Amino acid sequence: MAKRSRLVTAAALLLLSGLLLGLPSSTASSATKARPSDFNGDGYPDLVVGAPWATVGGMRNAGALSVVFSSASGPQVSKRQYLSRNQAAVPGVSREWDEFGTEVASGDFNGDGYADLAINTASDGPSSSGGKYCGMVTVMFGGKSQLTTGLRIKEQDGFTCGMLTWSGLAAADFDRNGYDDLVLTTPGEVGNAFWISGGPQFAQGKGHDARLFDPVSHDLTRYARPAVGDVNGDSYPDLVLSHKTEGLWRTTLHLGGAQGLDPVEWQLLTNGGPHVVVGNFNGDKYADIAIGNPLITVNTFGSAGTVRIYHGSANGIDTARGSQTLTQDSPGVPGSVERMGGFGWALAAGDYNGDGRADLAITAQRSFRNGFDSTVNVLYGTTSGISPATGKSQVFSEKTVGLPGANGTSAFAESLSARDFNRDGRSELVVGSPRYNNYTGYVAVVPGTTTGLKVTSTKGFFPKGLGVPAPYSSFGAALER
Repeated sequence: MAKRSRLVTAAALLLLSGLLLGLPSSTASSATKARPSDFNGDGYPDLVVGAPWATVGGMRNAGALSVVFSSASGPQVSKRQYLSRNQAAVPGVSREWDEFGTEVASGDFNGDGYADLAINTASDGPSSSGGKYCGMVTVMFGGKSQLTTGLRIKEQDGFTCGMLTWSGLAAADFDRNGYDDLVLTTPGEVGNAFWISGGPQFAQGKGHDARLFDPVSHDLTRYARPAVGDVNGDSYPDLVLSHKTEGLWRTTLHLGGAQGLDPVEWQLLTNGGPHVVVGNFNGDKYADIAIGNPLITVNTFGSAGTVRIYHGSANGIDTARGSQTLTQDSPGVPGSVERMGGFGWALAAGDYNGDGRADLAITAQRSFRNGFDSTVNVLYGTTSGISPATGKSQVFSEKTVGLPGANGTSAFAESLSARDFNRDGRSELVVGSPRYNNYTGYVAVVPGTTTGLKVTSTKGFFPKGLGVPAPYSSFGAALER
């Protein structure tokens, strides 16, 4: 069910001139492309945490962001970088209600061997047209010691006001040319998704092409966060987009290839949801798609929530195999279905036990049977995929021994992410709780081991210890996936 697509050149978006500010003086196109989130090029992915409600220079909700650099011991508080729009290296200036750091994504867009960081500013106002708050995206370039200055994509550069407000972000090398590409999804009455190709132009200021996706022909389309993975096993990353159209969540698959990301949808799923991750749960060559919808009614229980898993194949999504639906009543899934259980509120796919198969972490938000304490359910991958009835599972909450800040009332695990920070072959689970202690927020990093996540060895990161203004910063609202 392919829909119409349009190729929008960078000239049409005015991304050709005046966009790149204070860029690195040289490029290294022959350099090895950086690992995601490895901003200083030392081989270890770094931890990125957004605090979009932080007060900066007296400006409420201006927003800030913290980067904690990693080593063989994981993220180290002693080596960190604080970012806000009041710093000379960051384009723009902090304003009230900007909400800098609402969304983040990393990729080596200029191919210099250092990962770069794309950061959404939800408001960036007032704009040049009528004092509106329009949003923008900042791309900060990696360097030998930390992130340096970069570029900004904003309403004055050709996007309609509001298109970059609460923009979803993702990055991958969709054409495998050695440069990561940036995907931006835009909300609004008619949402859009843009693919901006990476290349030397990111460091040379020569502009770039951008493809505009138009996967649905209906109005009232609102995009959620995009996800990336090789669903058809051809070694090119593919893009999964979730969008709400006329009250229904739909999910589309767009294939990567030698010519880049195809703006025409390859497949359309009508059973969608706002939270999507991609992971190879059974260890074959095809990535699978997990879609969480915490507002689904299950057995008359409103907002109990579900997670659907669609399996990858050489033809993309394996529609002949059908989908797998998980609830808290599914055999082997910890807990039980309840009203407002919010199962599927957040998702993260990572190999937490290092067996070569992705595992799935799922937030169940506001569990009544657990004293209003949210839980994280971890379902481990098997040769059959996610099979909680026969495979391993675990559950933990903020009250679990080893987790910092345990008070059971802070909307634990509203955001999740997975990264192998110490490169031991096992992913760590990053748990963001931005509503902790009157929206001060904190992040917990749960280490992976050969037997799975070791909750008792969790390390906590709090805004005060990282130089982020608190309270009411919503630290942990945005995590780099």
